[in-house]
Amino acid sequence: MAPVVCEELEKTFCVSSNSIRVYSMKTGLQISTLRGEAKDVHKSKIISLSLMRFDQQPQASNFTGSLRLLSVCGKGVLAEWNPQTHEILARYQLDLGQEGKAKLVALNKNNIVVYQSASGCFKVFDTVTRQLVG
Repeated sequence: MAPVVCEELEKTFCVSSNSIRVYSMKTGLQISTLRGEAKDVHKSKIISLSLMRFDQQPQASNFTGSLRLLSVCGKGVLAEWNPQTHEILARYQLDLGQEGKAKLVALNKNNIVVYQSASGCFKVFDTVTRQLVG
């Protein structure tokens, strides 16, 4: 998976299995690893990583801006991170049904599109509410 570059923060975010490594674009050195507070947030390999700016403020009270890093693992766990402080803001379980596994995930400002290879179907979730829309 390609790294996510944030020129505004001068950081690069790189997936490493079920965690995210953060590198300084000034020094090239690793400055943090995003895992969560007590344990790994993702229980399987991260399959999608995206940096987005939202007009609405997210639910988490500790978030100070509209820039968010979103990651999704193969088990459908969606994590929201503050890319500036590296704090986990929220963790959601997407409803993947009985199959419970995602093969591919595409994220944009409006939708999270999940492809499940065993069933050959797509599920579409709203990015803000995380509810299934189609």
